[in-house]
Amino acid sequence: MMTKCHFPKNCDDTAPKPGESFCSERVRMQCKCGNVTKTKQCTGRPTSLLLECNDSCVVLERNRQLAAAFGMDPATTGTAGPVTSDMYSDNIIDLYLSNPAWCRSIERALQEMYTNKLRVKRFPPMRSSYERMFVHLLAQEGFNFKSESQDVDPHRSVVVYADWDSMNDEVYPRKPVMTLSDFVSRANIS
Repeated sequence: MMTKCHFPKNCDDTAPKPGESFCSERVRMQCKCGNVTKTKQCTGRPTSLLLECNDSCVVLERNRQLAAAFGMDPATTGTAGPVTSDMYSDNIIDLYLSNPAWCRSIERALQEMYTNKLRVKRFPPMRSSYERMFVHLLAQEGFNFKSESQDVDPHRSVVVYADWDSMNDEVYPRKPVMTLSDFVSRANIS
């Protein structure tokens, strides 16, 4: 959108003093979706008031799509609502889609660890670094468990830890608001 100054308001036509621009009005700029806004001093010249959309715009659009998929009102579903873009990362969703049956078995094992308040869960050796990455991501993103890889290939495995004694919410395990498998199926992600 090209506009002169802050139309419909007129700029002061008097010559600027040294070090001043033609107009002291503040101009509001925004991106196409209206999420990113910025104000700047008017230059008195035609300028674009359209900013580039950024990652937060993509997140908001994804939230709208997820809200629609779950039959929710996109206007009332924000990052604090039940469907958020940070519920599961794109990486974990992509890994899940590559092998859903195996990923559901890992998810069940971590759910069992949470339900039974187990402190340690040792997974069998995994030759694929992608499988190990999925376990790490789901443990951290879904349950707030800690995890580490142990041994060397071909015996490299993942061990997951739960800190049930912590009083710190940042490290205390949590049950996912929605399981990854439910999230993927309900959001119709493929």
